[in-house]
Amino acid sequence: MLKVENGIANGVFDVDKDFKTGTYTFKAYTNWMLNFSKESFFTDSFDVIDPQETKVVAKTKKSDKIDLQILPVKWPSTYWCY
Repeated sequence: MLKVENGIANGVFDVDKDFKTGTYTFKAYTNWMLNFSKESFFTDSFDVIDPQETKVVAKTKKSDKIDLQILPVKWPSTYWCY
């Protein structure tokens, strides 16, 4: 639980060894928000990567070739740049 002051709450939580590699969803809501649909809840996702079980992908060599493209831009006559 987080203390709310003037409508604002902040805090952190530790991601310890019990979290396995994957995408987790964080949801936050107040008791008052329970009167409404779940779409009004704050929801955000974050990824956890366990370095002990995650395979490292070998780096691929980038090409030394430069790809430069110059394309024409048609500006509307109502826009002026100064």
